[in-house]
Amino acid sequence: MSWLLLMDCYDLADFPLELYQTGNGERCLQNYRSWQHDLKKGRKRNRLFKLQICGNGTVGKTTILNRLKTSAFIEEDSTDGVQITFIDEARKWIEDYDPIRLMIWDFGGQEVYHQTHRLFLRDRSIFFLVFDEKTIKERHQKDPKLHSLDRNRELSYWISDIYRAGPKAQVILVQNKMDIPQTQEIYVDELLPKNIDQGRPVRISAKTGRHFEDLLMEMHRAVSELPSYKMEIPLSWWKVRETLLKKKVEKQHSKQQISLAVFKRLCQFCEVSPQSITALLTYLDGLGIILWDKELFPDTIILDQQWALNAVYTVL
Repeated sequence: MSWLLLMDCYDLADFPLELYQTGNGERCLQNYRSWQHDLKKGRKRNRLFKLQICGNGTVGKTTILNRLKTSAFIEEDSTDGVQITFIDEARKWIEDYDPIRLMIWDFGGQEVYHQTHRLFLRDRSIFFLVFDEKTIKERHQKDPKLHSLDRNRELSYWISDIYRAGPKAQVILVQNKMDIPQTQEIYVDELLPKNIDQGRPVRISAKTGRHFEDLLMEMHRAVSELPSYKMEIPLSWWKVRETLLKKKVEKQHSKQQISLAVFKRLCQFCEVSPQSITALLTYLDGLGIILWDKELFPDTIILDQQWALNAVYTVL
C-alpha cells in the first residue's frame, strides 16, 4: 500500500529509474526515502549519461567510438566482449546543450556475446544501433579472428532486445561506411517491427568523418530527452560516484573488486547517510559503474566490469 501511495503522490520523473525498477515495492520506497533524505543535505546536477553502441560485428562500432574520443579515424580489430570508455563531451553543438560526460559501452557484435550483453542493456540510456549495407544484405560473415561464420542479425532482432530491456531508451539508427563507392542507403521501415516508429537513420562514415557532426547533434538531442537530463542527485552520492569514476578513468584500482566494508568507508568519507548505502549501491549498479548483487555477492563490489565479463566470455 505504501508503494502505491508513493506512485500516486509523487512525481518520479526526478527519481532514478535504477532505484524504483527493483521489482520490490518496499525496497523502492526505502530507496526513495534515502534519495530524498540525502538530497536535503546537498545536491549536484547530473551530467553523466550512458551510451551503448550495438550491432553486428564489423559494422564499425569501435571506429565510431574512436572518433568520439579523438575526432580521428583509428583502425582497430573488432571488439571482443565489451569495451567501456569515458569521454568528456564538452562541445556545445546547440546553444542550450550543456557539456556532458559519456560512459560508452562498445559491445562486440559476435553472436557468442549476445546473451551476456542483454544483462547490461539499460533503460534511460542512449543507443547507437549501427549497421552497414553489407550486414543488412548478407546473412553471414566470416569472423576475422575465429575464421568461422558468424550470423548477421536483423535490425528487428537488435531493436527488440533494446526496447525489451529499456522501453524508455533513446535509440539512434546509424548506417555506417557511407564512404564506400556505390553504397546504397538502407530504408529501414520494412526491417523493423511494425509497432516501432524509429525515424530515419543517421548516415555517416566513421572513417572519413562524413556527416559525423549530424550524429553528434542527434546524440545531444537524445541526451536532452532523457529523464536524467538536468536531474539533481545527492551531493554525497555524486562524490562517491566521481571517486569511483576517477579510479576507472585513471586505472587507479589495482584490484578488480573491493569489499563492502571498504565501500562503506568511502561512503562515510563522502558523508553518505548509513541508511542510504544499499540504495547507492543499487543506483551505481544500475548505471553500470559497478557490479553488485545483494543476493549473489552481497559483500563484494566489482569495479572492473570488463574483467568480470572477460571471465564470463572465457567460460563461453
